[in-house]
Amino acid sequence: MNKLIGFAKREKVNEILFVLLIISFPFGSYLPSFSIGFMTIYPYLIFLGALTFFSLLRKFFPQHKLEKYYLLFVLFFFLVAICFLPFVNGKSDAIIDIRSIGLMLATSYVFISIKSILGFERWKSILVFCFKVVFFLIVAFCLFELVSGIHFSGKYTEHVIARGLADQFLYTPVFLWDNPNNLLVYLILIGVVIILLDSANRQRETFSLLILFICFFLAYLVKARMGMLICSMLILGYVALVVGMKFRKHFVPNRSRLMVIGISVLCLAYVYVFTDKFFGIPNENLLVIKTAPAYPELVDGDRVTEDDIWYSAENNQVQNDTSIQRNSNTERTALIKNGLDFIMDSRLMGIGPGQYRYLHDSGKVNHYAFGNSGPHFWLIELFSQFGILIFLPYVLLFCWMILIALRSFRSDPYTSVLLLGAIMTLILASILPSAFLILDINWIFTVVLILTANELSVKKLVVKHD
Repeated sequence: MNKLIGFAKREKVNEILFVLLIISFPFGSYLPSFSIGFMTIYPYLIFLGALTFFSLLRKFFPQHKLEKYYLLFVLFFFLVAICFLPFVNGKSDAIIDIRSIGLMLATSYVFISIKSILGFERWKSILVFCFKVVFFLIVAFCLFELVSGIHFSGKYTEHVIARGLADQFLYTPVFLWDNPNNLLVYLILIGVVIILLDSANRQRETFSLLILFICFFLAYLVKARMGMLICSMLILGYVALVVGMKFRKHFVPNRSRLMVIGISVLCLAYVYVFTDKFFGIPNENLLVIKTAPAYPELVDGDRVTEDDIWYSAENNQVQNDTSIQRNSNTERTALIKNGLDFIMDSRLMGIGPGQYRYLHDSGKVNHYAFGNSGPHFWLIELFSQFGILIFLPYVLLFCWMILIALRSFRSDPYTSVLLLGAIMTLILASILPSAFLILDINWIFTVVLILTANELSVKKLVVKHD
């Protein structure tokens, strides 16, 4: 046992396993895998299990308050989800969410443990290098998809081909995630982690902008408006940060200047809200709808009924108002309204893991969502299913990180602003995919935010004591 514990404490062993963990995560069960009945075992889970076992052998538990809070929160989250299981319908949907929370707990524990044994700087450099490899590997394959029209087969692509719509999908990159929106979430969040953690980016702003422009380009290709909006905000925000850092010595903020900036922004906001607008080029003969679950398609008006029937039959949802045109806004509005209904019906206690999908698939919803069954918004997904007991401490966690960033602004404005931007990116990016809890990039990105915020707070304490 002592030899095993000594082996578990070796930095090189943990470093190698951590590298293998990161480079295997985008491929999931597509790498050699096997089933044990209730779940599939694949390389990422093997490396995660080994690192978790080694961390437990070392009796690791975090020392910093923010890291402790986060691990205890995810553990509490996991236990609450398990307690829901005997009382919910759709057990298979519930088990999927419980499994995701369990893996989120293990991933968070391993990342914090590896940071502890390797040190923040070494942990950061390994993660950044591996993410750069993963990012550009995925981008390269996306370019291959654009040129060749060859895609990995999945549930969504099979639906598209079966309905004779392959020509609409032919040159849209999806990588292994079977959905352009999921692809964008992974690329955007991986890109933001690289920008947030790579210290060299302070002198190489063009590299960070290259990552953001690549994400914007792919968002434009798949016609993901929310993806383009997120990338546009990131590009503008990063440019403003770089300019501000270079010229901050020449700019002395005062109330008058801040007031001018604030009034200008309010004027633009007022004009946008209260001025008549048109959306795209209107055409009475065409309606923009979406094939499940993400890709836009133009169809003749007389085919809309067929699509409505197809979705209604598959998901048992009833469309009472046939005048509502199908687009991403009406879909997401309906999904959010249903989520709010679930929150109120459960008296803020949540309907249970997996129940958002189950109730939509069963047609037990008040607002027609065009056959969609995913929340399409992480905060609604969290609150509607797990209630105030999970939602409130989760929000407090992010408030804590925001407070750390604001307090650290004077000592490290660059990282503080990037951390705030990364938090906003996580919230906005969660609107892109149908569900967020099941995506492993969500687990990784969140714990990266925790560790970055913790490092900021530690640095501030060191500066204060000095």
